[in-house]
Amino acid sequence: MPTSGANSVILGVDSEGLLHIRIIDAGGELVTDTDETKLPGAQSAAIATLKQRLPGFLPPHNLTAAEKARVIAKVTSILDQTPDDNAQAQQGRAFLETFDAGESPGWLLEICRAFCRDKLHWTDERAWPVCVRGH
Repeated sequence: MPTSGANSVILGVDSEGLLHIRIIDAGGELVTDTDETKLPGAQSAAIATLKQRLPGFLPPHNLTAAEKARVIAKVTSILDQTPDDNAQAQQGRAFLETFDAGESPGWLLEICRAFCRDKLHWTDERAWPVCVRGH
């Protein structure tokens, strides 16, 4: 996993299946370098969900801004660095987790698929986020 860069959240799973998280700030300083064994046990479900989704983020797929935002939100939540955890934020995260899991309403999936095809001009559906292309 990279140890340098700027404004980066780096995720990876090692050969033993452990999630590793590195965060590098705008100045290139490594501010977080941890693995799941050092994280609160209460985050085990969120860690498992994130690890399960990692393969869908690998090339040839390029993360959209929305996907990046959701990953960063998930990581900061796991690291207990979420500044505002009000009920509305919790509901929003719960909805996004449901959507990411492919369990959103059919009408919403169709809108997202149409957007991918018609506005983003993504022709290779295999490269679409799993939550949009389906299982």
